[in-house]
Amino acid sequence: MSTRPSHASASRSMLAPRGAPSAVLALLLAVCGCSQHAGPGVGDPKGRAGEKAMNQASVSVWATGNGLRVNPETGKYLEDRPDIHKDYPTGDYRSRNPVWDAGKGQVTLHAARNEFVAFQVVVEAPAPAADITVELADLTGPGGAKINGRNVALFK
Repeated sequence: MSTRPSHASASRSMLAPRGAPSAVLALLLAVCGCSQHAGPGVGDPKGRAGEKAMNQASVSVWATGNGLRVNPETGKYLEDRPDIHKDYPTGDYRSRNPVWDAGKGQVTLHAARNEFVAFQVVVEAPAPAADITVELADLTGPGGAKINGRNVALFK
């Protein structure tokens, strides 16, 4: 079994290394290294790339699952309507939701080998932001399983 993509457009698809077990993958948003070139760095809550900016109340970075829609003006889930959607999340999902834990600055994804998973990174600022860069480090899982960050597709 080859882990090489069959065509160029899949070259940044998330591929599990040969022999890697099915794993629970943890992606630390802290190592995403989000940065805003037009102003102060925005980034990891742990201080690797943007400690100063993350301490400023004007910018926040959080993550959510791929199946929810985030209102670009309010930052609230469009599905955050308990009067209509009783099974959808409500409350403080910027701090904690099924994929995001702000206390750890961590996104946790569950996937089997060769399965695709996705999440959204939400950057909130009081003014329009430009030149935002997101970089991923290696994804790690139990038993030392690892997927190189270069093998993960980023979509804007």
